[in-house]
Amino acid sequence: MEPIIEFKNITKSYGDNVVVKDLNLTIDKGAFITIIGSSGCGKTTTLKMINRLITPDSGEILIDGENIENRDVIKLRRNIGYSIQGNVLFPHLTVRDNIAYVPELSEKIDKKELDNDVRELMKIVNLDEKYIDYFPHELSGGQAQRVGLARALANNPEVLLMDEAFSALDPLIRVQMQDELLALQQKMKKTIVFITHDLNEAIKLGDRIAIMRDGEIVQVGTSEEILTEPANDYVKDFVESVDR
Repeated sequence: MEPIIEFKNITKSYGDNVVVKDLNLTIDKGAFITIIGSSGCGKTTTLKMINRLITPDSGEILIDGENIENRDVIKLRRNIGYSIQGNVLFPHLTVRDNIAYVPELSEKIDKKELDNDVRELMKIVNLDEKYIDYFPHELSGGQAQRVGLARALANNPEVLLMDEAFSALDPLIRVQMQDELLALQQKMKKTIVFITHDLNEAIKLGDRIAIMRDGEIVQVGTSEEILTEPANDYVKDFVESVDR
């Protein structure tokens, strides 16, 4: 497999609080990796360093072999989709305009072609086209999450970052979104980094699972490896209650 994202000796602190400690992690192109751990373990900080929302204190992060610090931050972010919990949509924009927001920043965009792309993305995320002129306050939580996912995919990014993207949804809708994301990944083969605090979700979605504790990755592996060959007692206790 070809690596796309590489963390090399990454450390991040806020004052005396070390949030990420000497982190090393390689993510292959087209992989779906879930990062899980208790609150405050450093998983969201790790995610946000990929698109330079947070800058590490030391170490380097490479995408396609290039240090992201050497890249134009706007170009970097346009090639990285970002979907978060509750998907904060622009309240004054319709579904169409929310999804089209990033592509519209390009001066060369063809409006008719973009409208077709928006409708195609709505199909991909299973959102009925009738909602195209709705505003965010007129949508359910699941519908808004679909809009957010479509917006994250609108620039056809190589990498998709998802931070607790489904955790605010009702359990039934959450399962539907998980299933749809897996089906989407089968078609689109994006590199997905997915943060969650739900171990069952992590195991269901991820090709590989990274378990974090106190700013460090304590084990990375497939669901089978994590469940049958825990690296230490912490991982063993962490996976004890999982629905096998």
